[in-house]
Amino acid sequence: SELPSDVTGFAVNIIGSQAYLSWNAVADADLSHYRIRWTPLKSGVVWAQSVDVVKQVSASATSVTVPAMVGSYLIKAVDYAGNESVTAAWASSSITWVQGLNAVETVSHPPWTGTCVGVEYDESAGGLVVSFE
Repeated sequence: SELPSDVTGFAVNIIGSQAYLSWNAVADADLSHYRIRWTPLKSGVVWAQSVDVVKQVSASATSVTVPAMVGSYLIKAVDYAGNESVTAAWASSSITWVQGLNAVETVSHPPWTGTCVGVEYDESAGGLVVSFE
């Protein structure tokens, strides 16, 4: 009679033209499947204003691959009675253009010291940000 537990650990990783979605398994005994939706919004996402991407992902799954799109992916657990978890977990992406990208850049000055500890895309910086320690 209880609603399914909310999904936790939901994440999106863009690989080529695909979005690899992953999450922590919901351990409810009556879990039937997961439902995944998408919206073009990257904040203020609402389940009811999103569209289905995958209506039924197996209850034993903790990942699925879908087409990469700019916006947010949402997920809910669904029990055998058709009840959905109360709160949708969501993850957003603004990257779809990496397929075929082969960016190679050499930066020669100022002289860099230390070890590179990460490279990330920063939309506000307009590109990649390299971090050194």
